[in-house]
This record gives sequence, structure tokens and C-alpha cells, in this order.
Amino acid sequence: TRNFVVFGTPGTVKNSISRFTQVGAGGFCAVIVDEAHGITPTIQAIINAMRDANPALRVLGLTGTPYRLGSGYIFRLWPEDDKGHTHANGDDVTRDPYFMQCAYRVSAREMLDGGFITPMQIGQINEAAYDTSEVVLLPNGTLNHDTVERAFEGHGRKTSRIIADVIEQSRTWPGGVMLFAATVRHAHEIMASLPPGNSVIVTGECGTAERRKAIKDYRDGNVRYIVSVGTL
Repeated sequence: TRNFVVFGTPGTVKNSISRFTQVGAGGFCAVIVDEAHGITPTIQAIINAMRDANPALRVLGLTGTPYRLGSGYIFRLWPEDDKGHTHANGDDVTRDPYFMQCAYRVSAREMLDGGFITPMQIGQINEAAYDTSEVVLLPNGTLNHDTVERAFEGHGRKTSRIIADVIEQSRTWPGGVMLFAATVRHAHEIMASLPPGNSVIVTGECGTAERRKAIKDYRDGNVRYIVSVGTL
């Protein structure tokens, strides 16, 4: 509240790193990393450079998913309990975590009770389902895109049955329906099974104006179905 805060992407900060490594009163005392489950070599290099300038640099991570596939929890110690005690994540649930301790956490139950997130209702999964048994992870913990494509794309009849089932199950639902696709091609295959004129699609290929219009139409109730892939 008393000093300047700089907001920037890792690439922008890296390209201007000399401005973040000043010593003394003109330097920085803390780094806050959003989406901290995605600590990259670039972010680590930035923090290391800033720490060289200020050994007392504090690093705080914010994330809604403090667990990474392939490496486990991103922190070693859990928050202290009412008696000031904490417990550590063992090597069976974390591997070389970047953060020492989780300072604060809020559970999904607390957010539900406080009305911050929407309660989940689980519907029936009927006869049609994708076979994801062959989807594999890469060494960095991300999904192998080729295996995702094979699991979700090119299954027109199966996709049409799944979408027909979604439409039927949501027939009495008063609000809109969001469908999350695995790939752009999968999203277009979903769109092909939705009612024309009552559906919109949002992908990374959409321009800003197109994306805003699609979301506004959905929020305003002008269309009932919105399909998203890696965007919403």
C-alpha cells in the first residue's frame, strides 16, 4: 500500500531484468507468482536474479491447484494448526517442491458454504463415453497432445450421442450449458451436434471482439450452449 507494485508477464520481466535487480531502497522486497503451480525455468531465473540483489527477497505463490501431475504438491509444509503445529509432505507425495510452506489455504467446502462457488451436481453417464485409457503424460507433466487427439477427435457418432444426452439431461435446467472440449477440432465436432443458432464456440483462435460477443450472448441468454477449449 505504500510502495509501487509492478505487474508483468515472465517474458516482459526477463527482458527488463536489470530494472528488477537494483540494490537498496530502489530494489524489490517480494515477488508474487500467480498460477504458482506453473513455476517455469524463466520464473526461477527471474527470482534467482532478484534474490542476488536482495537475499531477503520473499516469494509468495498463489494457485487454485497446488498439486502437479507427475511431481505432486508444490510445497513441503502444510499450514500451522491452532496449536502452531505443522506436518510435512513426504517424498511419496511431492518431488523437489519449489515452495517451503503453504501459508494459507481455503477449502472447496469453505467456498461452497460461503457462496463463492457453484455447487456441483453429478448427472448420469449413459452409454456413450470416450476411451481415455491411452492418454499419456509427457515427462513435464502435461498431456501428450497426440494421444488426446486420438481419444476425442473423429468419433462423430459417439460425440453426437454424448451431446444428445447432455441436451436431454439439461432440458429442465433453467440456465445455460457450457461444454468443455479437449481440442479445437473436438470443439467443432461438438458444435455440429448442437442446435444451430442457439450455440456459440470460444477457442484460442477467436479474436477478442468475437470472444466477447460470444460470451455476452451466452450470459444474456441469447444462446443456450457455449463450447470452449482452453479459454473459459
